[in-house]
Amino acid sequence: MLNLRTDILFAVTAIVSLIGGLIVFNGTVDIALHDTMLIIDEKHLVFVVSGLLMLCSLVYFLFLKSNKPLSEKWGRVHFMLTFLSVFAGVLTFMYIQGKGVNRYTDTVDAFEVQEKVMADLQFFQGIIIMFFVAQFLFSINIVTTLAKRK
Repeated sequence: MLNLRTDILFAVTAIVSLIGGLIVFNGTVDIALHDTMLIIDEKHLVFVVSGLLMLCSLVYFLFLKSNKPLSEKWGRVHFMLTFLSVFAGVLTFMYIQGKGVNRYTDTVDAFEVQEKVMADLQFFQGIIIMFFVAQFLFSINIVTTLAKRK
C-alpha cells in the first residue's frame, strides 16, 4: 500500500484537481456541457480549492522542515474531510444540473427553481459544515503542535 505524507496528499490532489479543471474548461471538449452551471461554478471552485489544498500542503511541509511536524493522524483526518466535502460539493452541483437548472435561470420561474433544488441546497449546507470542521481541525493541529514547542 502506498503510504504518502499528508503534505504530498494535499499537493497531488491539488495538481490533479487543477489538471482536471483545465481540461473541462476547454470549450472544444464539449460545447453542450460548457454553458452549464456546473462548468461556471466549477471554474471558481477548482481554482479556490486547489489554492487551499496547496496552501495546506505548504503548511504541512514547512512544519515538517522545522523539525516539529504536525500530527499525521489528524492531518489524514483533515485531508479526508476536506477531500470528501470538496468533491461531494462538485457532485451536488452536477446533480442540481441534472435536474435541469442551468445558468439561464431568468427564463424559468424562480419559485420553480427553488422547489427543485431546496433539498439539495440543504444537503450542500451540510457539506459546507463538514469542510469548515476539517479546517477547524487543521487549526487545532497547528495550535497543539506550536504549544508543544519549547
